[in-house]
Amino acid sequence: MTRDPICGMEVDEQTDRYKTDYNGKTYLFCSTVCLESFQKNPSQYLKKRGIIARFLDWVAKGNKKEFHDTPPSCCGHT
Repeated sequence: MTRDPICGMEVDEQTDRYKTDYNGKTYLFCSTVCLESFQKNPSQYLKKRGIIARFLDWVAKGNKKEFHDTPPSCCGHT
């Protein structure tokens, strides 16, 4: 499993159909929404993450557990 660089959802390398290559590396996405966002401005999503972004990731993980692993809206699930 790997993470979608846009929303952080886990995606399976074996079955994922949303992917693109950038600077010699393949990136996988949970949906066309995340794929298209990445393709518009890849460098925006590949910047080194600072302490605030890491903190927000930590908060999101807590919310994910609290809300029973509900995927983000980009995946077409609400």
